[in-house]
Amino acid sequence: MLLKEPFRQVLSLSASMLAPLLFFGFLVTASFSANCFPDWIESNDGHCYILFEGHLSFKYASLSCVLLASHLASFHSGADFNKLDGQFDQDYYIGGTRKNGKWQWTDGSAFNYTHWAAGQPSKDKKKSCIKVDFVTGLWSSVDCSTVLAFLCKSNMDPNNQQTTWPPSHTSCPSASECHEDYVYTVPDPSFGSWNEAQQYCKNKHGGQLASIHDNVTESLVARLVSNADTNAAFLGGKIENGKLVWADGTPVDYMPTDFRGWSTNYHCLVFLSYAPYGELWDSDECVNTDFGTAAVCKYKMKSN
Repeated sequence: MLLKEPFRQVLSLSASMLAPLLFFGFLVTASFSANCFPDWIESNDGHCYILFEGHLSFKYASLSCVLLASHLASFHSGADFNKLDGQFDQDYYIGGTRKNGKWQWTDGSAFNYTHWAAGQPSKDKKKSCIKVDFVTGLWSSVDCSTVLAFLCKSNMDPNNQQTTWPPSHTSCPSASECHEDYVYTVPDPSFGSWNEAQQYCKNKHGGQLASIHDNVTESLVARLVSNADTNAAFLGGKIENGKLVWADGTPVDYMPTDFRGWSTNYHCLVFLSYAPYGELWDSDECVNTDFGTAAVCKYKMKSN
């Protein structure tokens, strides 16, 4: 049975609220630049940066930046980094990560500048993501499941932009996330069983408990559950005849690499989100009357 630990509140990154002013909240105090969208900071090389307060693991922080047509920040000179240093009031992720013993940036650019603290980076292979200390500005390697604020970097030019900004989901309800014509939401009630949660999604929304088929959907589900008054929510996955099936009948074609696997007698899929472990999928009892479990509902977006 899942232990209901104190939940952490994270401001929502709702697809219907993608304007930078509403994204997680922001800590940027710099004035508007003609080369960046409002509330993004322009660096010396013309890139734009913004810090988001919503605490996520490195994986979901990176995916969230990608949804903004950006990446977790990379740095290639002291001049660029120093322009941002000291502007924020909490530690945050940048885009450095270690793979096969080598450090690299998630945006694919050359890893040719560092600002490590003394004794860093750690040789511990679990500590393979970079955190910036907001007081000293020095970098340290941390466990990638640590939940932190994060800094996104973009080269967008609002005066020469091919796509609209922010990405538009005009029919996406408030306090929800939308992706590929589907709405995802975590309702207020908690449920004593997977079947009860599934029935609620059908009756309330004409939908199902959510299925996940790509990392974008996984990221938005992470944000929804992080923002809810819970640390666990039923997904639409369930073991039937020894195999995982989705309640909506869609194929099982995506599974995160950090999935814990199925535990004996735990045949229903849940999404966990609580500090300090970050976000992950897990199996749970299909009946949980002691505490109740939240749910992630998925339903077809209504056309305008």
